[in-house]
Amino acid sequence: MTPPIVIDHSMGGLVMQKLAAAGLIMAGVGICSVAPNGMVLAGWGFLRNSATITNPFAGDHAFEITPAFF
Repeated sequence: MTPPIVIDHSMGGLVMQKLAAAGLIMAGVGICSVAPNGMVLAGWGFLRNSATITNPFAGDHAFEITPAFF
């Protein structure tokens, strides 16, 4: 199987960097990737939005970002 090319944003960009460093992907594009340092100081808004998007109880459907949420 050919390793994938990964394109991701923000926290996903950090995950992409870790996958690339481990040699698990062919190539990666990080758009506004989160720096590996400084994530400990995430603010309440970041944590609230991340919890909403990554809710494991929401099912398998895509998360739609409304204009108000954005």
